[in-house]
Amino acid sequence: MKNIFITGASGFIGRALCQNLPQYDNVLGIDIKKGNFDNKNVKWKIADITDSDVVSDICKKYVSDVVIHCAGIAHQKMGAVESSTYMRVNSEATENLAKAAGEHNPDD
Repeated sequence: MKNIFITGASGFIGRALCQNLPQYDNVLGIDIKKGNFDNKNVKWKIADITDSDVVSDICKKYVSDVVIHCAGIAHQKMGAVESSTYMRVNSEATENLAKAAGEHNPDD
């Protein structure tokens, strides 16, 4: 069994992954809000992945084998949010996640 993080776990793709992967692996769903489905095999962590300290703490506590990064703001919604928010969520959060995952699981 692998330990898998799924960011954006309450979104369309993240939710589908959280509903299907737990039968094979240990899944931690991460999102800014709680998922709207009931799967007792998924551990949930409500977190803002734009906060690098929060991301680092999660990666340290729940060492993963695989990170599936589904969190983000769709480009169609770019006009609905400020460009700085779009960049923070889609770019900076991705970089924070990659750095923290590598730091806390450097051998894989």
